Amino acid sequence: MSRNGTPRRARRRRQDGQGWQRFAWLLGGLLVCMGALAGAFGTVAWLTVLCVPSFPRVVLGVLSLGVAPVLGGGALLWTGLSLLESHAARARVHDLPEDQIIEAAHGGATAATVALRLGVAQRREVEQRLDDLVVRDVLALDVTEDGEILYAPRAAE
Repeated sequence: MSRNGTPRRARRRRQDGQGWQRFAWLLGGLLVCMGALAGAFGTVAWLTVLCVPSFPRVVLGVLSLGVAPVLGGGALLWTGLSLLESHAARARVHDLPEDQIIEAAHGGATAATVALRLGVAQRREVEQRLDDLVVRDVLALDVTEDGEILYAPRAAE
C-alpha cells in the first residue's frame, strides 16, 4: 500500500496505461502526418510525369507517382485517425467519476448495461473499471444461473 491508499500494483498499471496511451497518440499523429505528406507528394509529383513523350510511361508515372501515394496516404490518414479516435474514447471511460459508474450499476447490471447507461461504446474499458471497483470492495460481483456477471453497489455496513 502506498501513502495515499492505492495499491502499488494499481498505480503501476495506471502509469503503464498512460505510457501506452501517449505512444498511441504519438503513433496516430505520426500516421496522420505521413498520410498527409504522401497524399500531397502524390498529387504534385504526377504533374511532372505529364511532360514525358511516351504514353505508357505517362500512365506508369501517374499510377506510381500519383495514384499509389494518394491511396497510401489516405490509408495512413484513416488508420491514424481511427487510432486517435479509439484512444480518445478509452480516455473518456477512464475519466468518468466513480460515483457515476456506481450509480449506473445500481440494482445489479452487466458490464454491457452499465456501458449503455453511461452512454459509452467501450464495453471492455467499462468492464475493467468495474472489476477495479470490485477489487477495491466498492462493488459486489454476482453470477447468475445463466452465467451473466452482475455488478452492484455494496450495501453500507
